[in-house]
Amino acid sequence: MTEFQAFKSSIAGLIWITVFTMHSASQTSAADLSITVRGGQPTTGQMLIGVFNSSQSFLDSAVVSIISPVGSDGSTNDNLSLSPGTYAVAVTYDVNGNEQMDRGALGLPAEPYGFSNNARGLLGPPSFAKSAFRLLPEGGTITITLEPVD
Repeated sequence: MTEFQAFKSSIAGLIWITVFTMHSASQTSAADLSITVRGGQPTTGQMLIGVFNSSQSFLDSAVVSIISPVGSDGSTNDNLSLSPGTYAVAVTYDVNGNEQMDRGALGLPAEPYGFSNNARGLLGPPSFAKSAFRLLPEGGTITITLEPVD
């Protein structure tokens, strides 16, 4: 192999690596997710929002957690930047501001709550699969309506 051929081969390799790296970087770029939660009382309390990316971590270990004050219309609107993928969102309306879901004597929620897709469980929270949505590279918007408690 001549010196010129070796040089050409090196340049071709560098170009391939650069193109591959740029392609890989574009695959992992962030997507914007807008989350609106409705059903709170105007300017009272805060929303505890958890974003989960697997059934194994659902309701246990959020990839993103937000505490969002309730607005004058009783709702919140938050914007996140996440990698495209499959996610589920769980929300607790923390009426008293103690940063946890309060429960009654039987262990049932004493504060309103909600999930992405407005999913509901039969005798407990819905599954990750029921709550899951796909966040595409161009981003997305979800709206969650709180489930009232008695």
